[in-house]
Amino acid sequence: MTTVETLIDLDEQALAAVAEVVGITATTETFDAALREVGQRSERLCALARRGEGRCR
Repeated sequence: MTTVETLIDLDEQALAAVAEVVGITATTETFDAALREVGQRSERLCALARRGEGRCR
């Protein structure tokens, strides 16, 4: 996995909600988990679209 260092402002409440769901307390790992989830969700939606059960973005 390649990483890039950047400075961003995060919504603390949203970050805390994700941390609770994924069980991770470190900010970077929590943010990475959220990014992975969004990517996986997109892949699932595209798979459904290929089956005629949704749409792909």
